[in-house]
Amino acid sequence: MIKREIFEIHVKKRIGLALLLSSLTVAASSTLMANNETPETPKKEGYQAYAYYEGVGPQDERSGTRKDGTTHGMPCITKDEITAGEEKKYDFWHGHNRELHRFTINPEQFEQLKQGKSVDLYTEIVDGHRHAVRIDVKMPCKG
Repeated sequence: MIKREIFEIHVKKRIGLALLLSSLTVAASSTLMANNETPETPKKEGYQAYAYYEGVGPQDERSGTRKDGTTHGMPCITKDEITAGEEKKYDFWHGHNRELHRFTINPEQFEQLKQGKSVDLYTEIVDGHRHAVRIDVKMPCKG
């Protein structure tokens, strides 16, 4: 009986806390909207990395006929990173056996981006294959 009473008290406290947090969130949103402000995160300046789904062999090139891919989980290459121009390694959106595909943008490729030219490159090889990545200057960061 004592365990049940302790459990009920615990549940009531959690429900009370959830209701309190919910009312605080509504109050904060109302205040923002009353002041004509939006609770959006500022958008990053830069270019969105695009990952092609097609896996290719270590020496193979991406098929020009396949255009399918994603920006999901792909990094934004920020204006600050492009300006700095220092070699940087980024995570690709997936990997295999707990090892992510990753890709590196080198100083020459950052220079291309500074000049308004898109960059095509490949990830590191994981599980016997790699993926193509495109940093397209016509594709601004998503967030």
